[in-house]
Amino acid sequence: MDLDPDWIHQFYQLAEQIHNHNMQTLWGRILAREITNPGQFSLRSLSTLKQLTHKEAQLFEKALSMAVRLGEDDRLKLLIGYRHTGGMEQLFRKTTQVNLGLSQFGLPYSAILTLIEAGLLHRSEFETGTLTAKTSIPLTLGGVQKQLKPKHSHLQLSYYRLTPIGDELAQLVKPKAEEAYLKAIFALFNKHFSLS
Repeated sequence: MDLDPDWIHQFYQLAEQIHNHNMQTLWGRILAREITNPGQFSLRSLSTLKQLTHKEAQLFEKALSMAVRLGEDDRLKLLIGYRHTGGMEQLFRKTTQVNLGLSQFGLPYSAILTLIEAGLLHRSEFETGTLTAKTSIPLTLGGVQKQLKPKHSHLQLSYYRLTPIGDELAQLVKPKAEEAYLKAIFALFNKHFSLS
């Protein structure tokens, strides 16, 4: 499959305006990937990349260091907690939501808003459907795969999800996995999930 002539024309127009050496290298990687496998990067992603500030790029890399894949879904997510959706325990608790603050890992809510405004994260939080009790869910962070198994069937995971543009641009970055984040998830989830 050949490169789309409109794509290559737009690529060169955008790339000509990039003067930072690191960003030029990144644009070179995009072109190399697109030559070997056309269709990986949309024009919208290129336009977003061109408009990213250095600070936004750093925040995106930080978010990717905590991004996980759940189950068979390849889309990256920032897992932020879980919610009780029923059962006897819910009758006796003040809140049904259990959250993990991302700010302790260098990603405060203001950074989430910045990534949303940059078009890299969706505007709202998402939830999984109600999880099946004692069914393992593969959780992958930076090549490390763990198993998350709900102890009962009244739980849903909460997360932010990368936009399609964020998913495309994530292919260009290989951040070091934030292991403290993974440990914090395990500590927070320990009461209602078994983890291995």
